[in-house]
Amino acid sequence: MLAFQQSFVNSWLYEGQCLSFDGIRTITKVIRHGDHVVRSGIMSEDTKLTFRSRSARIVWLIQMSYEMWDFASPYDANGRSSSASCKLYFDKFIDFVRRLFLKWQKLALTHKLSVVFFSRTFVRREEDTGNKAAVHMASDGRMYEDHYSIVLENETKADWESLILKIKKAFVSYPKACNWRLAPGRERTPSTASQGNILEAINISLNLLHLHYIDRDLHRTGEH
Repeated sequence: MLAFQQSFVNSWLYEGQCLSFDGIRTITKVIRHGDHVVRSGIMSEDTKLTFRSRSARIVWLIQMSYEMWDFASPYDANGRSSSASCKLYFDKFIDFVRRLFLKWQKLALTHKLSVVFFSRTFVRREEDTGNKAAVHMASDGRMYEDHYSIVLENETKADWESLILKIKKAFVSYPKACNWRLAPGRERTPSTASQGNILEAINISLNLLHLHYIDRDLHRTGEH
């Protein structure tokens, strides 16, 4: 990237221009002079470049905590009533996904997306689970087991909107997949976000990415 930048020093650039150097192909999207967006300019030694991949490998870790089925506050950060609030936190997540997919579609991005749902389930008794090896003891003495579900794997779509239906279906079926129930004496309930297995989920994704240099996918640039 340093060699790429140095090769274009003192060159005139314009918005939408295609630049190629030593196998790196880029498109000039935004040019800024101070706080102002301009259409063209000269690259100098002091010009700062920001590289953004159009075809990255992306893994989303979505925590299916107790709060996902709770309702958001009817007030915004300033304490004012908002008609867009009072919806499930999962619905707020879907709103974010829809806005992001629309942006990806407009930019004609070809990211490879994987979505993983994960959660921690507190169990009343060890015999409530068929796999005793999966049951662990929390610091407060409660027993729990962790659950991970791959919702999407390496999806690349021109129509990103079609993936939202798959995410919604996985959300609806997730409580049954985890066997959550409120039967007296045999409760299986989801943890709150603060009690969840976020570090374990991150660790699993790192196991997938830390050998990125072996058998590389040359159609992808960057991993998130």
